[in-house]
Amino acid sequence: MPAQAVVDELVHKRRNTMHLRYEFAGAQRQAEVGCWEVYLAAGSPVRIWVNPKDPEDFVTDFGILSGHRGRLQGEVGAAGLVLSGWMALAVIARGYQRQRDRRRRDWQRQQHGQRQRQFTNARAGTKRKPSSRQRNQD
Repeated sequence: MPAQAVVDELVHKRRNTMHLRYEFAGAQRQAEVGCWEVYLAAGSPVRIWVNPKDPEDFVTDFGILSGHRGRLQGEVGAAGLVLSGWMALAVIARGYQRQRDRRRRDWQRQQHGQRQRQFTNARAGTKRKPSSRQRNQD
């Protein structure tokens, strides 16, 4: 459900945070939202949409989720990005490994084929030193 919030204060510490104050269902509430792109001065109005089942859960007009839920979603997103990067690297590495294995198998087949040709082309009795006698040309 739509509601109106007011920026209570803007905190610049390790991470920028806006503290919001709003009234919903007859009760005054306070929450914090991380601000990375939007910085509003204290006293600025902010339109929010509140979950009626959980009044502490809301989303701002500029798309930021409330409190810890927004932080958790950001951390899960970052973890997903890191995981997808690792998976991409693993796929690329596996491709290089297959290419290397294929070259090695081809080289081994070539060596095996050369050895086979050596032994199949060898005639019986050629293992001795060749005779120095001249053959008769007639």
